[in-house]
Amino acid sequence: MDGFRRNLTNSILIQLFDYWRGRLGADGRMRRDKLDPGDIRSVLPYVFIVEPVPDTRRFRYRLVGTYIQSRIQRKIEGLTVEEVREGPIVQHLNDLFGTAAATGTPAIGVSVLTGKTLPTAVYRRMVLPMTTSDGTVDQLLGGWVAEYDHLLPPECQTLEAQERPISLTVMTSD
Repeated sequence: MDGFRRNLTNSILIQLFDYWRGRLGADGRMRRDKLDPGDIRSVLPYVFIVEPVPDTRRFRYRLVGTYIQSRIQRKIEGLTVEEVREGPIVQHLNDLFGTAAATGTPAIGVSVLTGKTLPTAVYRRMVLPMTTSDGTVDQLLGGWVAEYDHLLPPECQTLEAQERPISLTVMTSD
């Protein structure tokens, strides 16, 4: 896990990862009942929780922080990725969430936001599996941060521009 952490470059994602890692049980997993939002107040605006939709490779947003809501500009709790986004980013997000859920390991997805004449913002989403008492991954704790979005004009600081997937990284053992 140290190798995964060394590759994190954003302080918000580092804080969230360290919190998650500090709550891992003897089995190397974090039970979702160990999540205490009061312990991560400083990063809550950037946090989301998704749950797998049974018998599919789709995911539903259960909780979404205020920073994320400000970018999406609508309430998305209860909606699936497909109901919120369109284009190649849908497959990217479902792959990101699906990989972390299936492997029980953290994963990071990177995408860029571009427009015809707009500067680019780089989005990083990290997901951390949480389990039930029987070890089943039933939720993913996530962090979503943007780099360079402060350079975009206010009317473009939303997800209405085109978001394109760049990479997906899964934690490997060190």
